[in-house]
This record gives sequence, C-alpha cells and structure tokens, in this order.
Amino acid sequence: SSSFVSSSSKNIVKKKKQKNESIKNNSQSGISSNLQKVITVSNVTSFFDKIISLLSTFEIYPSISSQIFNQLFYRFNSLLFLELLDTTSLCTPEAGIQIKSSLSEIKSWASLNYFNSPFKSILESSLSQLNHIIEVANLFLTISNEAMFKEISIVDTFPTLNLAQLKLFMDMIAINSNIKIPKSISSLVDDLALSSNIGSLNFLINPYLSLEG
Repeated sequence: SSSFVSSSSKNIVKKKKQKNESIKNNSQSGISSNLQKVITVSNVTSFFDKIISLLSTFEIYPSISSQIFNQLFYRFNSLLFLELLDTTSLCTPEAGIQIKSSLSEIKSWASLNYFNSPFKSILESSLSQLNHIIEVANLFLTISNEAMFKEISIVDTFPTLNLAQLKLFMDMIAINSNIKIPKSISSLVDDLALSSNIGSLNFLINPYLSLEG
C-alpha cells in the first residue's frame, strides 16, 4: 500500500489538474491571468513606497517599521506560495524564471530607491521572508538537475520546504510540463518521504505572531 504522503499527493494533484485544465492555455507567461491582475511588481513596489512614506511622515520607530515590513513580505511570500499550490498550471520552469525575475526587480527597487535611507537595512532584513517562494522557484528550475538532489544536501538546498511539499510540487511539475524528472530524483524524494517521521517535517510559521491566547 502507498504511504499517506504519496496517496495524498496523487489525490491533490488529480483534483488540481481537473480544476486548472481550463486556464492552462492562458498561462504561457508562467503566471495566471488572475495573479497578474492582483499582484504585479509595479503594484507591489508602489504599495511599499506608500507605506514607507507614511512611516516616515509619522516618524514611526525603526523597530516597529521592521515588524511591519517583515509582516508585509511574509504575507507576499504566502500569497505567491498558496497561488502555486492552488494552480497546477503555474508549476513550470517558465514560472520559476518569472518568479525569480520579479523578486529580483523588487530587490533592485529596494537597493536603488533606498540606498541612503534608514529603510535600507529594514528592507534588506525583511526580504529574507521571501526565501520560501525563492526555493520553490529554484525547484522549478533545477528539477532535472540530478546534482542538486543528493540525500546529503537536499535539506541544505531546500531548507524551508519539507519533503511532502517537495513531492507535491514535483508531481505537479511532472503533470504540467514536458520536463522529464530523472528517476533518481523522484525515487530519492519518495524514499525520504516514506522513511521520514511526519513530526520532523519543517513547518513554516509566522515568527512575528504572538502565540499567547
């Protein structure tokens, strides 16, 4: 009998494939038409500019400004990650390129526009909240590179993605793209998922939320 992780991934992928067949032909750029309307680089940076302007005008303490931007980038990261989980047609190398390009533009915006600003260090620190979606984009781009998938280094390569997430994204990529995932890579992730303790899986939570009831 198949493992919980394996069977769950297959069922989820099957449902997502059916749901997204109607939009697959509209995602040639790697981002769905819905996401394009909601999140664009210019919209994101314009929004951040307005937030910085307000924080500066009211002379908000740097520590509070830092918390605000960590929350903003965390939410931005979460929205993109959930969009990928919910849209099989976006799980392609082309989407990986577009994601990394967009995030690079955001980093360039922060460096160029706030180079001599007190917000420079705040933005640089907050950008680390995007590591989760960056790893997903890296997965899309390196899925056929066997050198990137070694048992001894897979945790270092994808430190914020757990094995269940890796397997799910791999299954979605295999369904949605023409890339053939090497047997050695799929077998490695399957074996690691079968042998792992569910309690040991990474679980990303928002470090800035209070756990007090």
